Amino acid sequence: MKKFLLAVAALLCVGSVAMAGVNANGTIFLHYNGAAIGTDGNFSGYGGLTSCDAAVTEAPAGPGLPGAWFAYAAFLPTASPRVAVITAGLLYDQSNIFITTWGKTADGELPTSSPAWPLNGSGIAVQWDQARTTTLFEWYWFTGYGYTGQLCLGPHPTQGGGFTDDSVPATTDPITAYGCLGFGVPGVPACPIPTEPTGACCINFECFVLTATDCAAQGGTYQGDGVPCTPELCAPPPPEGACCTNEVCTIATQHDCEAGGGLYQGDGTTCTPELCITPVQQKSWGQIKNNFR
Repeated sequence: MKKFLLAVAALLCVGSVAMAGVNANGTIFLHYNGAAIGTDGNFSGYGGLTSCDAAVTEAPAGPGLPGAWFAYAAFLPTASPRVAVITAGLLYDQSNIFITTWGKTADGELPTSSPAWPLNGSGIAVQWDQARTTTLFEWYWFTGYGYTGQLCLGPHPTQGGGFTDDSVPATTDPITAYGCLGFGVPGVPACPIPTEPTGACCINFECFVLTATDCAAQGGTYQGDGVPCTPELCAPPPPEGACCTNEVCTIATQHDCEAGGGLYQGDGTTCTPELCITPVQQKSWGQIKNNFR
């Protein structure tokens, strides 16, 4: 455990890494489960949520609130996350909302010392021995009550909010949205929103990486999702011209014409009825004999 906490501490000192990794576009949110019954006061694993869209983000107001509320991480169904560390914080009005018990659903945690976790404005990092690879998972739980207002997840007060993977060196992707639990008022859901894929877009023989929508809006030609720009992808096509092959005229590039045994007539030339016909000269028998004397 000490080794884990030291590793998490090192990640907190480094902060978020500004590059996209396997945990990109993930969110964290709170889900209230009034029917959750913990074991010996531990509610870890009792969130019961199977879909981000099904999260309950509003709890009844007042004391004696049954069950517990749970912090979840969510990614798009098409994602392949590998979450080893979550770094986040809490924001709420301590005169209206009261947290009485809490605990991690992880192998280790490193709270900030000031303010103490889980007070308003505090932060925490939770860590797993084996990276979490599911697109929806619980990572913390709380019990308590609130008279009114919202309890919100947010960035860590000094390190921001992020998902750190288990690669070496590790990559930290920023948390893209934070949810809130409302007490007697609506909460704030925070499910991942699909983003439009990007790919190479050819505009005036130049290549740009854009979404298909943005490419079309600029009059470009979209080359496909995930297609990278290459030097030749959007280059202008080679010039064409008339090509004579066995007295048959076609329009082709010089390369294609000569590769097929044809005679290229020049860039921009067009086929005409007589272009590829070998001219016939009218001569008398005497003129022909003179050619061989």
